[in-house]
Amino acid sequence: MATYKPRKNNYIVGNPILGKDSFFGREESLQSILDTLAQENSQNVIFIQGQRRIGKTSFLRQLDIYLDNDQFVCIYFDLQDKRNQSLANILGELTVKIAESLNLTKQSLSYPTVNE
Repeated sequence: MATYKPRKNNYIVGNPILGKDSFFGREESLQSILDTLAQENSQNVIFIQGQRRIGKTSFLRQLDIYLDNDQFVCIYFDLQDKRNQSLANILGELTVKIAESLNLTKQSLSYPTVNE
């Protein structure tokens, strides 16, 4: 008679998974996004959403490892605490986060001139 041996649950609730070795079970989804981004006419933006605690941040961290960082940048922006903020404020914070991730300063940004 075989004895029952409980299997260890490798999906951990807690801090995001940062290393390749601990990340598994989503290789197909990860490869699908990498393939999409590798296409010449691909979208420049991928939006990942989902319920809390399902591994979105771990997934993004893996994308950050596998992507060509000269061509792509992962932006981590949590909307969870933004419920009572205006859309303008949220977009402003997102803009700052993108600029920080791209190491842009106000002086390095160029704005188009408007001819009246």
